[in-house]
Amino acid sequence: MFCTQKPVVGAWFVNLTGQLIKVKLLMFNGQQLEHVLIQYLDGSTRLIKKDDWFCLKLNRHIHDAGKNMKLH
Repeated sequence: MFCTQKPVVGAWFVNLTGQLIKVKLLMFNGQQLEHVLIQYLDGSTRLIKKDDWFCLKLNRHIHDAGKNMKLH
C-alpha cells in the first residue's frame, strides 16, 4: 500500500511505477520545510516543492533488509 511519507535524508523510496527515489537534501525556510532534493538511480537530481513531495504515492524501500537477517 502506498501512502504519504515524510522525506528522510538518505532514505530510498519507491513510487507507483517502481522507480527508486533517494532523498538527498531537505531545504527549510526557518523551521518550515520548503523543498526536497531527490536523486534517481541514474544519478540525476530534481528539486521539488514540499507540496509536490506530499502528493507522491511512495513506500519506503528497504534495500538492506537481508543484511540484518540471521541464517540458521
